[in-house]
Amino acid sequence: MKKIILSMFTVLVALTLTVNTASASSYTDAANLGEVLKTKLSSFNSTINSGDISSIDDQYDSFSNDIKKTERAIGKVSGKSNRDALNNKYVKPAKIARERVIYEVSQYRLMKVINDSLTANRVDKANSDFAKLERLEKRAVEIKEAGGYEQLPAKVSNGLSSIKSDIVDKLNELNNRNSRKNPAGIGETLLVEKDDWLDGHVKYEVELTDVISGDEALTLVKEANMYNDSPDTGMKYVLAKFRIKVLELEKEPYDINHAKFKAVSGSGVTYDDWISIAGLEPDLRNDLYEGAEHEGWTYFMVDENDEPLVVFNQGWDDEVWFDISN
Repeated sequence: MKKIILSMFTVLVALTLTVNTASASSYTDAANLGEVLKTKLSSFNSTINSGDISSIDDQYDSFSNDIKKTERAIGKVSGKSNRDALNNKYVKPAKIARERVIYEVSQYRLMKVINDSLTANRVDKANSDFAKLERLEKRAVEIKEAGGYEQLPAKVSNGLSSIKSDIVDKLNELNNRNSRKNPAGIGETLLVEKDDWLDGHVKYEVELTDVISGDEALTLVKEANMYNDSPDTGMKYVLAKFRIKVLELEKEPYDINHAKFKAVSGSGVTYDDWISIAGLEPDLRNDLYEGAEHEGWTYFMVDENDEPLVVFNQGWDDEVWFDISN
């Protein structure tokens, strides 16, 4: 019996020693990671104090990962008082430093996304993200005031303001540029330039000079040729006169024809049905050489209640839009 009791006591002591050893090891591991985090915190604070938002962004994710690693290690430590002491010593100061710049880093990264969208000509997405940016800026001010965080160097806000200013300039330029949402009207001359495999280098002016639709357009169509068809039921003709002047041309002549002009509904659907109207004068179709200028009619059949647009050279670099919804 004594042997059994002695054996059980030995096992109990061994288990206690093992648990204590494991506990001590967990504490040591957490403290070691905490010291590493403390060193990283010193470096991160130095970067923050430099005011370089790009460098702050470069360190941000790595520093966040170090915080997570330390938190996980502390979570394995026995005793709430031990965990609280380690968290207060290492994790809490690191999180405060990170929270000081979290909104500035978010703004910086969002502006990089916006710039990528502008480079790719995704103007709608850039506008949408810019609205998010302004909400983020407002939220940052509210959080900083509520949390009582130490003020950041002026260089941080100045750097962000500079990037934002460039974005605003680009957005203004693109939002004011001709597009489906910003089409040219009658009498507005567009200067277009492109360089592609089909036409080489081309520079020209294009202007919508007149639009006629409905009954008046049908009258002109029938006067041009009595055999021209009437529009389908529920549809109407729209006649649009364009002026084109070729300023520079690498591959002569420059072909102007009706197929280069497409009607697009007010809801954004392209009218793809082929139609032909004979006898309209002056006809738009022509071969133009450098310096030549030509004006003529093209035609479309659209829903009678639609307010359509016209796109010239749809899908090409010199795509331009016109409002024919008079």
